[in-house]
Amino acid sequence: MKRLFVVFLVFDVSFYLVVFRSLFYVNAFSLLDTEPSMRYFRDYLFSLNSPSTFLYNFMNSISWNSPELVFTVLPFILGTFLFYLFAKNQGVVEWKAWLFSFIYMLNPGTVLIFDTGDAPSILMMYSIFPLVMLLGLRLIRSMSFYNALLLAGSIILANFFFYQAFLLVWPFLLVLLLLSENRIKLFALLLLADVLAFMSDVNFDIMIYETVVPSLALSHVEAIPFFTKEIYYVSFYLGLYALLLLFSKVKKEAKAFVSMALIMLLVWPLIFYHLPDIPLLNAVFLAFTTFEPKFVLLINGLLVMSFVFIKRWYFVFVVLTIILMSIADISFISVGVEEQASAYAVLTFNAKDHQVGSGFFELEKFFYDHPGFYYVGIPSYYFTSGNTTLSYELSDLIPNPLPISNYSVYNLSMEGVKYVVSLSPFTLNGLVEVYHGGGFYVYENEEFKSIAFSLSGKPLNVSIKPNEVIVSGNASEAVVLVPYNHFWNAKDYHGYLEILMHNGVGKAVYEGYYINEGLLVVDFITIFSVLGLILRLRK
Repeated sequence: MKRLFVVFLVFDVSFYLVVFRSLFYVNAFSLLDTEPSMRYFRDYLFSLNSPSTFLYNFMNSISWNSPELVFTVLPFILGTFLFYLFAKNQGVVEWKAWLFSFIYMLNPGTVLIFDTGDAPSILMMYSIFPLVMLLGLRLIRSMSFYNALLLAGSIILANFFFYQAFLLVWPFLLVLLLLSENRIKLFALLLLADVLAFMSDVNFDIMIYETVVPSLALSHVEAIPFFTKEIYYVSFYLGLYALLLLFSKVKKEAKAFVSMALIMLLVWPLIFYHLPDIPLLNAVFLAFTTFEPKFVLLINGLLVMSFVFIKRWYFVFVVLTIILMSIADISFISVGVEEQASAYAVLTFNAKDHQVGSGFFELEKFFYDHPGFYYVGIPSYYFTSGNTTLSYELSDLIPNPLPISNYSVYNLSMEGVKYVVSLSPFTLNGLVEVYHGGGFYVYENEEFKSIAFSLSGKPLNVSIKPNEVIVSGNASEAVVLVPYNHFWNAKDYHGYLEILMHNGVGKAVYEGYYINEGLLVVDFITIFSVLGLILRLRK
């Protein structure tokens, strides 16, 4: 038996290393949400971190951009192997275990997530869910505190890579409730495990809810027809499979997984087309709806897990569903661009098509060598040209980018723009070329003085740190072009900071910095406490 496990693992690793071999021939690549790590870091404004940030930084210190490479490939290897363990634990024959394991990680849901560059986060989370279910079924058989801690550890691991895992895991945890005879006790243990997972990344979850969630909304109206096509197609193969199982004598586990997939399918359009405005609960809905392919991913995951429990000739239903799932060519909207995702598009992935040129990092070094907090103006049409990759690269690899359409040096100065980046040369009064390389032109605004002004528009001196802003000069109030949120002990001036000054000096403190630092300690206490208890109880 151990030999078969080793054979599968060797094939699993070899298969995906061959599929993603092109990653090893590029220094950096861009897949929308997966952007290269910064080589030159500018630490002026507060940047939200989590326990995974420390791992990323450590890996980058060993080999730059290694986290993006490793965690793009690892979800496929890990998810396939963990599903194999899950299947074998249920007594599935070898060839079926192989088939289901690869289908779990190669379906339209995983490809949709991969295409948008969320393999290092969402797919890493998803790859751990077979382990969650393996330990969850163990908890049903023996509802001990030790088994609950093991389950908590698996959810903590998933949450380590994606902060919403403690929410997105619930469709799978509810399957366990459907299978249990002692639902009250099991629910208490599941809730304990999930609360521990939440506490393992509590700083990120709370800070995101406080700063990002209030600004989120549903997808644009023009995208709804494409999302509706997804719902129709998923409804087709899921509905057909569920109908076949309804009139078949299959295990209750299979029906439990399919029932939860159907519930997700029904909830999907309800909250997608009309999101309820309910505090806290609204955030739960947004966890699913703000990145709509999660529904396809999680429904397909539940569906494939149900295959494990299908026996005898009913397996023909599974084959039919796999075929229908595999020939899907689902369209979706990603930042305004319609893309197609077939089940096996990932097999033809070529990282060279997504390579980021060295010019970006030479440009990044230019800004690193010119310290200070300022904005970098980028022509707004670069963000609306339809080149999604370029717009993401400009947004993520250039410090404090600001789309501009008015090139007046006065206007640029009042917006805090010290430099303007262009892909082609131009001549304008007050803008002087100071850098040219890697296909980029950088122009310095000769009229730039500061990003802090008195209410009359007079430039003031300013010092910017992640936890505070100090402004000085001859004024009673200052407007500082630092983005405002309610964690600043300052006023909101059209989205920026308005700071009261006394004796020519004003100070604004970012209280979120200290809240985050305190909660980060809770993260690590939770992680190490759960790990310590598991090791202690195991003995």
